[in-house]
Order: sequence, then structure tokens, then C-alpha cells
Amino acid sequence: MSNLINGEQWGEDDDGAAADPGDQVGWVRIEVAAERLGCGVSLVRRLVAERRIPFYKPTKYLLFDRDELDQWVRRHRTDPIA
Repeated sequence: MSNLINGEQWGEDDDGAAADPGDQVGWVRIEVAAERLGCGVSLVRRLVAERRIPFYKPTKYLLFDRDELDQWVRRHRTDPIA
């Protein structure tokens, strides 16, 4: 599974093939969210602590909605200098 920085979609493996259907769940834990965002778990934890990233904590585990993470990345786009 590759990260969003490379512009790849959820549910695609590195070769572009569809991922395992069981991997298509809308909720992911922090390790998967960090991998998809192309950063470390510690950065994601800091973003959660600062409430800068959307997350859920219904139990002892942090959960992230894949669609919300995609939207969060798109909202934080920086325009290039002309």
C-alpha cells in the first residue's frame, strides 16, 4: 500500500492492482493512517493531540475514516509560487 503523497488511491497496491477486498474498510488504525499520509505514527499522534486531524476514539484505539483523511489532505494543499 502506498501513501497519498504519491497520488495513489486507497485500495490500490504499488502496482495499481486492486487490494485485498478486506482492506477496503472505511476505518483504519493509526499505523495505516500514518503509512498512507507518508509520515510517522508520532506525527499523527501529535496532530491528534493538537486536534488538527479528524479522528475517532470509540475504544482505546484511535480510528481514522479514509474519506476524511483524503479530504483533510486536499484541504491542506499549498499553491506553488508563480
